This record gives sequence, C-alpha cells and structure tokens, in this order.
Amino acid sequence: LFMENEYHHVWGNLERIETATINPTLLHLAFVRAESGIVYSLDFDFTVDDRGAEGEILLDYEDLKLTFLNSDDITDKDLGTRFKSFLANNIAMDSDNTGDIEPEKIDYDWDKRKGLFGYWWRALLSGLQNTIK
Repeated sequence: LFMENEYHHVWGNLERIETATINPTLLHLAFVRAESGIVYSLDFDFTVDDRGAEGEILLDYEDLKLTFLNSDDITDKDLGTRFKSFLANNIAMDSDNTGDIEPEKIDYDWDKRKGLFGYWWRALLSGLQNTIK
C-alpha cells in the first residue's frame, strides 16, 4: 500500500453532536455505547506511513458516560465489561472536559494485515482512548 518514505495526511473535525446519535457507529467499531453526553467538538490531524500514524486529537465533551461492551456480545451483561464501564465512568475518566483542553497524542503502529480505512480508524481510536482515559 505504501512505498518506502511515502505518507499521507488525514484530518477532520466534528461539531456539536449528541453522543446517542453516533451509537450505531460506536457499537460496531469500538464496542462502546454512549449512555449520555454531548460532543462539542472533535478535531484530529495525523500523518500515516508504512510504519504507523502520529498526530494529535482534541475532543471537547460534557456529561459523557460510556458502557463498554464485549466484541462477542454487544449487551452489557458480562461482569467484566460492566466492571470496566464502572471503573471508567467513576474513577478513570472525567465526564466533562470542557474549557482549557490540551490535545492528546495519536500514536498507532500499523498492522499491515488490515486495510487502509481500518488503519485510519484505529489511529483515530488510539487518540480517542488517550482523550477519555
């Protein structure tokens, strides 16, 4: 797909959106369901080459509550995923990050067995995971 020393640039943004609106996408791509929240803005900018992707992401959100799901069963009945959701929403993650927000790092090593669009998505997901840690 890439020749040596070849690269391309990916960037984009998303303006205000209720998180429930993007649940169908989240469910199947990230195995996450947004229970509540508003994304005020999402801006990303990264460079990809034959080794990986590097760049930055900025996510401004409020009242974010997520339920993590198992890839084999997208219900939240699994005890392990319920515990993960509890930890994320109550300990690890801020439900609001509006105000003075710092960009987070996008850093993803490319699995060359995966296609280009999957590469872009996983690079973006790496930054999202850093943002809501």
